[in-house]
Amino acid sequence: MALSKRPKKDGPGLIYILVALVVVAVAGARFLGFSPSRGDGPPPPRQEESPGPMQPEGSRVLPRPSQMTEVLIYHTHTSENYSPSEPHARGEAGDVVAVGRALVEALREQGVGAVHVLTVHDLPDWSGAVARARQSVQEALNRHNGIRAVVDLHRDALPDQGVTGYASAQIDGEEVAKILLIVGTSDNSRVDANMRYAERLKERLEEVAPGITRGVRVMPRATNGDLHDNHVTVYVGDYRDNTLQEAVASARWLAMAIAELLKEDG
Repeated sequence: MALSKRPKKDGPGLIYILVALVVVAVAGARFLGFSPSRGDGPPPPRQEESPGPMQPEGSRVLPRPSQMTEVLIYHTHTSENYSPSEPHARGEAGDVVAVGRALVEALREQGVGAVHVLTVHDLPDWSGAVARARQSVQEALNRHNGIRAVVDLHRDALPDQGVTGYASAQIDGEEVAKILLIVGTSDNSRVDANMRYAERLKERLEEVAPGITRGVRVMPRATNGDLHDNHVTVYVGDYRDNTLQEAVASARWLAMAIAELLKEDG
C-alpha cells in the first residue's frame, strides 16, 4: 500500500513577506536621512519674473493744452553755415538750423509755442529752394491753423569787408550777431502787411536790445511772403563776421521781440 505524503507546513505568506520588505525599506530610508515625498503636500514656490521698471510713454512730446503753436520757423536755405565751417553743409542741414532750434527754445521760455520745419530746401539745387520751401510752409500752415507769425531764418553772406564787426553788436556785455529783416516784393500780394510786421519787429528788437538790427530792407525777390501777413525773412549775422554762438545768442533777443508783439496783439 502506497504511503501518502504529508503536506509540508506553509511558510510565511507572500503578503507577509511584502509587508516586511516595505517596513525594512522605510526604516532604512529614514536611517539614511531620506523621506518619501507626499503627493498631497504644498507645491514648491514659483519663481516669478520681476517686472522691469515702468517705461515712459512713447517719444511724443505734446504741447501743454494752454500753449498753442503760434510761430512757424523754416529755412529756405537750410544748408547755410557760419565760419569757420564751409559756407554750406554738404547734403544735410547746416548751422542755421541750430539757430532755428535756439529760437524755438527761447520762444517756449517766453510761453510761445513754435513749430520748426527741418526740411532741407536748397538741395539738390539752390535755385529751387524757394519753391520747395513754399510747399513746406503751405503744408505746415494747413496742419497748424493757429500760426500768427512766419519766420524764414537765414544767415547773410556779404562781400569780404576787410574788417570785422560790421554784423556784430555788444548786448549786455555779450557779442551777438546783428539781425537784418527782409521783405520780398515779387509775387507778393501781402507786401504791405509784411512791411508793417517787419517794421514793428525791428522797433521791438531795438527796444529790447538797442543796436542789434541792421534795419529793414525791401527787395524785389520772391520770399513766399504772400503766404501769411506776418511773414518775415530774417538774416541772423553774416558768414564771415559771426560765429554760430553769436547767432544763437541773437536768437534769444529775437524770441523776446516776437513774443512781445504776440502779447501786444492779444
